[in-house]
Amino acid sequence: MKKTIFLSFFLSYCVFNSYAQDPQFTQFNTTPMHINPAYTGMTKHARAFVHARTQWVNIPNNPSKTGRFDTQYFSIDHFNIYSHVGLGLLATKESAGHTGLETINIGLALSREQKIAKNIRLVFAFQTDYWQRTLKDKDLYFADQFNIDTGYSSVPSAENVQNIAFNTHTWNTSAGMLLSHTHFWGGFSIHHLLQGKYLSLLQIEQENTRMLSKYSMEFGVAPPEQKYRLHALFRKQGNSNQLDVGVNYNIATMQGSNSGEANYLIFGLYYRGWSNADAIAPLIRYQSAFPKHGAAWSIAYSYDFTISKLSPTGGTHELTLSIDFNIDEKKQALNLKKKWGCNRDKAKQIIEDYGWSENKWGGTRSRGRKAFPIMRSY
Repeated sequence: MKKTIFLSFFLSYCVFNSYAQDPQFTQFNTTPMHINPAYTGMTKHARAFVHARTQWVNIPNNPSKTGRFDTQYFSIDHFNIYSHVGLGLLATKESAGHTGLETINIGLALSREQKIAKNIRLVFAFQTDYWQRTLKDKDLYFADQFNIDTGYSSVPSAENVQNIAFNTHTWNTSAGMLLSHTHFWGGFSIHHLLQGKYLSLLQIEQENTRMLSKYSMEFGVAPPEQKYRLHALFRKQGNSNQLDVGVNYNIATMQGSNSGEANYLIFGLYYRGWSNADAIAPLIRYQSAFPKHGAAWSIAYSYDFTISKLSPTGGTHELTLSIDFNIDEKKQALNLKKKWGCNRDKAKQIIEDYGWSENKWGGTRSRGRKAFPIMRSY
């Protein structure tokens, strides 16, 4: 009983009194725009991600309502090879606790790429976000309604509900930069540059508190043989520091006769922590393709084993669906002259810039795609 009451108080504290961090994901490499807006258009064609996360599955019903945290993420982005500009849209929704508390974020990102050397590019990006927090259920439970021995009681609370705002919203901006090579990449970003109004449900805090800026640094390595990939992410927001490290090992399960027909089974292991260890998460991912449509897809599942003092709250489930609309590069090359009036030399330069090998004018293939590549989120 005391364990249950402790978790109930802990959840209430997180909902009303803490300076909440932005939503986080174990599979952070499948939420690239959420990490850094400079990853917008990274793959040079359109792609989409759908992500679902259920956290703290052992938090008890309070009462008869779930206390877990659910987060959904969606993003879609595209890169224009003619203007070297990427455009992306992302949305997140976080449902926290038994009260129906929801936080929604919708962002629009714009990136600009500049080639600085062969296979090395520098990207700058800007993102604007709209944030909204809503409390759907006014049937709230307060600390003075709980007893450490008997649990929840139906005694009315002495709290003044009038001090609680049931709908708050704010605007904010983010910026990032990225240095990208074929086999490695690294970036830096700052979120909440404007430090917009803090999304607290207590009106007195809304007047005086601002959102804390979040600083992120990330790095990744992808060797030419594509056997494994290493990802690392460090974040700082207020007094909170967090390091995420993950490694994926790739196994080709089937290889067709045409480019884009390989299937991959990918195993991964992720760690989250800094001064204190938080969680270890194994991952399994399956990737296949739609050869006729020049597209690839993957589905991944991970489970967080909580190793911190919050282990009684249970682990975390994450499920991700990724779609890479691998737009035919041959058609892109053919459209260069038709749509933009590019001459042959200009078209050949673009083909070279993006790693294509030209068999003849009007017929190109992507260098290194004899074997279908691992989908690269970054």
